[in-house]
Amino acid sequence: MVAVAILGMSLTSLLSSQITSLRAMRYAHSLSAAVFLAEFQLHEIEWELQQDGWPSNDVEFDGEFSDQDWPDMEYHCLVDFLELPEWSQIQGAKDEAEDASGVEDDGMVDTGDATVGVFGMVWPLVQGAIENSIRKASCTAKWKQGKQEYETTVSTFWTNPQGLTQLPGMGGEFGDADDDSSDGDSGIPRPTPGLPGGPSRTPSIGGIN
Repeated sequence: MVAVAILGMSLTSLLSSQITSLRAMRYAHSLSAAVFLAEFQLHEIEWELQQDGWPSNDVEFDGEFSDQDWPDMEYHCLVDFLELPEWSQIQGAKDEAEDASGVEDDGMVDTGDATVGVFGMVWPLVQGAIENSIRKASCTAKWKQGKQEYETTVSTFWTNPQGLTQLPGMGGEFGDADDDSSDGDSGIPRPTPGLPGGPSRTPSIGGIN
């Protein structure tokens, strides 16, 4: 009877460890699927927005992955419009930082003040170019395993180089008048106006709970 009792305790411990191992394998399988499905959904949304044009505000998408044979897994995706601060807000933050540092205003315009002033003149152009060319996109996949809920988030930045084409309007473009070679061919490739290419992506994975 003592031997049977020892065997029973050993089998109970072994069964418990096997159940834990199976749960861990199931979670790893679901997590891998969630990451790939979230990335897939971001591709789908990017393609849709390429056809309709980038929105000028935040856009949210909700659904589930029944078509991918994961009906119990849901997603919530967000395309975030990156709104940059106005120049008055930047200037106000600079003044507050200087006041907090205890630096007294001597009334003189130094190099830093002159640089900030010049940058303030072109900030609306830079602000518009960046807001037109960059979007932050994230997609969160959620699922249940028993009574426990899990989620993981895939985040990325989409860039559209064509949105930066308004920057050359500031001046300083390379033109024929800038070519001082006598035969018109100095052997150095000329820069091509504008930026070629389409949207690009820099993915990252995070927010695993």
